[in-house]
Amino acid sequence: MAKLSVGIGEIQTSTAPDDVIMALGLGSCVGIVFFDGLTGTVGVAHCMLPVCRTEREDDKPGRYVDKAVDELLRRMGVCDIFTGRLVAAVVGGASMFQFTGPATLDIGGQNLATTERLLRAHSIPTAASDVGGSSGRSLIVHVPDCRVIVRTEGNERELTVLAEASRRRQMRAALKVA
Repeated sequence: MAKLSVGIGEIQTSTAPDDVIMALGLGSCVGIVFFDGLTGTVGVAHCMLPVCRTEREDDKPGRYVDKAVDELLRRMGVCDIFTGRLVAAVVGGASMFQFTGPATLDIGGQNLATTERLLRAHSIPTAASDVGGSSGRSLIVHVPDCRVIVRTEGNERELTVLAEASRRRQMRAALKVA
């Protein structure tokens, strides 16, 4: 079994049935998981900030939510007309520090808002999420069925199995056509 780590600003993709992809220490960062029901490809990004405000080439394409979504799609070989075959899970986006002041200081909330906006823009449904609050999380994804596990301090739980969510979505789409 290969354990693929996704550090801050990094992206991993896999189709290998024995791979596990892990994004550890998601505080205000957001972990975005895509599953392609046609190819079985899983992609995970560990995003630190919502929007890239520079044209400078970045060595970590997952650093910003807006760049990470595009890079995940590119690495998974999915262009915009085929995003309908994807489902997503989102983890993280906590407010790690108590503060009083403008909402622009809530990086976790901004990461989540940007993620939701981009998923809607690409017509990628979120099958499950574990977001917000004030606790950090870790994300573990088992590639064969895209089983998404969320770990918090003293707790581990299965969030979703994206392969099942993808099959349900495909069935609903087939029923609409028929």
